[in-house]
Amino acid sequence: MLVFCMNVQHNVFSVFQANQISYYLSRFPNAKVILNQAGGTIEQRANYFKEHIKNLKQEKLSLVGFSLAGLDLRYALSGIDSVTQLITVGTPHKGSFLAEGYRRQEIQRGFIDPISRVIGVQTKYFEEVNPQNIRDFNFVTPNKENVRYSSIDAETLHIGMKDIFIPTSKFIEQKKEFNVPTGSDGVFLHKECRWGDHLITLDCDHSSLLGYTSDLHSNIVCDIVEQLL
Repeated sequence: MLVFCMNVQHNVFSVFQANQISYYLSRFPNAKVILNQAGGTIEQRANYFKEHIKNLKQEKLSLVGFSLAGLDLRYALSGIDSVTQLITVGTPHKGSFLAEGYRRQEIQRGFIDPISRVIGVQTKYFEEVNPQNIRDFNFVTPNKENVRYSSIDAETLHIGMKDIFIPTSKFIEQKKEFNVPTGSDGVFLHKECRWGDHLITLDCDHSSLLGYTSDLHSNIVCDIVEQLL
C-alpha cells in the first residue's frame, strides 16, 4: 500500500493542500493519505504518524513524506516493521541552514511564518531542524536495513519562486561566505535534502515541489513514485 504523509497546521488546511491531495489520489486511487495536525516536535509528530500507520494494518507499506514529514517518518520507523520504502520530498535530512539563521535571530520571524504554514508546522518548531540538532538526530535515527530510502529535492532562481520564498532564498545566498552550497527551493538547500538514493532535483520552489501550486511537478513526483512501487 502507498501512503502519502504530510504535516498541516491546525486550522490552516488550504485549498492548495486540498488540491495536492486530490491530485495524488487521482494518480493513485488506492493510496492512503495521513494529514498530521498534531504539531509539536519531530518526536510528537512522529508518534502521530506511527499510530496511524499501524492502524492501517498492512504487511507492506511504501511511504512518501513531504517536507518535515520525512524526518518524522524516519523517526517513526523505529517502531514499525511493515514499511519497506520511504521516499522523501523536500526533507532537510542534513539540517536547515535557514533554521539555524532563525535560531540565531538573523532573519525575522515575519519571513518564517508563511514558510511554516507551507511546511505545516508551527514557527516555533522550525528552528528544531538546525544542522547541529539534525546531526544528533541522524546519529540516533539510523536507517533500517529492510527499508529503501530515496529522496527528491529542488532548486530554482528567484524569478521562479513565489514571493514568500524570495526573502529566505536571498538570506541563504547572502551567507555563501560560510561555504554554503548554492541552490535552494527558497526554504532548503537541495544538498540538505538528499538521503538514500537521490532521485532528481526539480526546478521549482518548495511549494511547487510539495505539489501545492504546480501539477507539473506533482506529475513528475508521481511518475517517480510509480516507477519505484
